[in-house]
Amino acid sequence: MTHQDSINVRQVKPQQELVFDFDTLIKDTAKLRNLVMYETKMLREMKVEAVKEIHEEKLNLIRRLELQKKIIARDPSVLTSRTPEDIERLRQLSDGMESILKANFVEVLKAKEVNQRVLKAVGKATHQNQCQTVGYSNRGTSKPSIMGYDQNRFNAPAMSLNQTV
Repeated sequence: MTHQDSINVRQVKPQQELVFDFDTLIKDTAKLRNLVMYETKMLREMKVEAVKEIHEEKLNLIRRLELQKKIIARDPSVLTSRTPEDIERLRQLSDGMESILKANFVEVLKAKEVNQRVLKAVGKATHQNQCQTVGYSNRGTSKPSIMGYDQNRFNAPAMSLNQTV
């Protein structure tokens, strides 16, 4: 969740009444669990584009769950009106989410590492290609395009991705 997203979660209009809905809490938690499981699977398979497609839906679910969490924090009694079975179902979902989130975290770290390695490899290849290009001097002989400079002191050209995982 980006800093901006966390700000959006905190911005609740004062006149807006926050209403606790246990069934929505259960459904949203289950749906988020399924999305994170799907995301983890796609990251394992290095299908990052699929992760991008579910990102907005995941953020919306997180926002809604954060609002429900805020309501519970303000008034814990909203849970006391639920049956023990309902509370246990919520507890099981929460416990399951924890292990799923840990697995997802590992896959995100792996994807970031692969991404860094790819960037380094592309940078190295680009640097090597840049150093190996030749041009012609005013005498008509070929020479490296980086005229007279120590080619080993040049680093790879600056690169960045326009998208992040």
